[in-house]
Amino acid sequence: MIRQVAVNSVLYWWRPHERQLEANIRQEIEFSVIPFNLDSDSLEYLWLIDGEDDGDIEDGIFARFNDFGEHHVTAIVHDGADVDSVVWTILVVEENALDDDAASLLPTEVTLYPAAPNPFNSTVSIRYFLSRSADVSLTVYDSAGRLVQTLSEGVTASGEQRATIQGAELSAGVYLIRLDTSGTVRSMKVVLLK
Repeated sequence: MIRQVAVNSVLYWWRPHERQLEANIRQEIEFSVIPFNLDSDSLEYLWLIDGEDDGDIEDGIFARFNDFGEHHVTAIVHDGADVDSVVWTILVVEENALDDDAASLLPTEVTLYPAAPNPFNSTVSIRYFLSRSADVSLTVYDSAGRLVQTLSEGVTASGEQRATIQGAELSAGVYLIRLDTSGTVRSMKVVLLK
């Protein structure tokens, strides 16, 4: 089974993103990044595995580690003006050392999943995961940075949560979804077509 690991909104915070995870030896992992501005026509990617250039210029790679211990995967994204990076630290352990139960497959940090469908023309579903209960603010901003909707506000239980944006209430265009959970911020773009 391929494990998938993604980071949203690089080239938005303009600071390195750091992630840590454990993996079984020889487990295949798909790493991917989603830039804040998907419409940029000058996106360039550089992937490093343990400091070595992977040679891949796409927004994602597959990696498999054959040695125990700590490994590093770095994605560097350039959009012609700004550069951002994501660094994953992977601790490779003996096969079956990780629990195989469903709980071990859950994220260990706040996760904002890709919206679906995107682009959308009537409704779009927003899913996110909280590893523990937190004070949550889930908001929608237009392309000018104005707050247009608050989807959720207040203390929210741990686990997967859902919200829906109704397109009928909005004009066509690009919107930023912002998830703020007690200082941890995740964001992504959605496009409304009419």
